[in-house]
Amino acid sequence: MTNFAVLLGPILIGVLMAYLLIGVYMVQLYHYAADDCILAARTRLHILVGFVTVAEVTNIVFITRSSWRILIGGVERPDLILIPPATSVGTPILNGVTACFVQCFFAWRITRLSGTRFKWVRHTIPALVVAIALLQLSAACVTAAKVCFVQLQRQFVLVYRLKLPVTLYLSASLACDSLITISMIYILLNFKAATELSTTKRLLNWLIFHAVENGAITTVCAALNLAFYIGRPQDAIQFTFQFLIGRLYAMTG
Repeated sequence: MTNFAVLLGPILIGVLMAYLLIGVYMVQLYHYAADDCILAARTRLHILVGFVTVAEVTNIVFITRSSWRILIGGVERPDLILIPPATSVGTPILNGVTACFVQCFFAWRITRLSGTRFKWVRHTIPALVVAIALLQLSAACVTAAKVCFVQLQRQFVLVYRLKLPVTLYLSASLACDSLITISMIYILLNFKAATELSTTKRLLNWLIFHAVENGAITTVCAALNLAFYIGRPQDAIQFTFQFLIGRLYAMTG
């Protein structure tokens, strides 16, 4: 017998928290637009922000449509609860796109911070981050194709018969976030150890705290998403984290 509480509850919580996070992101975007003039030297950064914003706005539309179909349409037609809506295909793809953009941005940031002092970091970590980011994006696209197949077959249970692309997508996201966090902390700690200026140390302490905070948020969310997908594939708890992870990437980038 299907337990609708663990199917509907997590989706409701996820969509409400997704609205909260997209609101926070829009406030961040406003401050970015208000404080940062559009300079030719930073055109690429503005383009990146624009792509992430378009992906997030589109994703929140898809999340809203999918949740409305399940939570509201499912009242009169319970079969809709067990069949993924067509817009559910877009969520893993757009989450993967946002994650890939942000992770590649951090790869560029690691390259700039490492400079000539950490040559092994400069030459290996960014390339590894980009490779894993592209891997998780590819796995996200395969996952979306699988969701589309399930939607056409109108059998929700088929989602969990092919775990490889989903597990690879979530595992790659977790690995990439962990690698970025560890690399940023390593570089900043070495800079801190090499300086004697108290003002610089305070600035580096703030940057280290910021790196730990941002890295921990996305890493923990990715870890919980993977854990609930593997440990509880019969319910929708993992979808709560799927609805959150893209917004968290956008906010921490």
